[in-house]
Amino acid sequence: MTDIEFKQLYAHHYKTLFQQACRLAKNRQDAMDLLQETSCKAYANREKFIPNSNFRAWMNAILRTVFIDEYRRKVKQANKLWMDTHLISTLTVRHKVHNCAESQMMYGELNGLVQNIHKMYHKPFLLFSEGFSYKEIADQLGLPMGTVKSRIFYARQQLAEKVNTYYN
Repeated sequence: MTDIEFKQLYAHHYKTLFQQACRLAKNRQDAMDLLQETSCKAYANREKFIPNSNFRAWMNAILRTVFIDEYRRKVKQANKLWMDTHLISTLTVRHKVHNCAESQMMYGELNGLVQNIHKMYHKPFLLFSEGFSYKEIADQLGLPMGTVKSRIFYARQQLAEKVNTYYN
């Protein structure tokens, strides 16, 4: 398509294209900007227009694409602005105080319950809770591994009973 043909077809369909731009953009100034961007893209790609096909439909497709691309760009920009603002506000908070009183209280209560486990089961259970393996505990206490396993099992049972009676 030559420059003259494009200008003639564009001038012929300008009014309907502008109305479509107004419907999409919702205000006159944005519609004019949208139509200008559309005409620039269409003019730059005029060699892709198939002769004897519907020029108005081709222009409407470009108009919609430009509108959607602009809308997505604005949404992305707004999200980026929100993320930047959120990040800045998060970074400017310098002093955060974490209230861990409840977990400290519960830890203290559980520690008291563990201290009340029968002495025979207490030491193997504490070593196990610190991450030692059954074999390491057996070697350290000079007990058979089966004895260590059963003492830890009974310590867990006693602790479970104490927790149930204490918290229920």
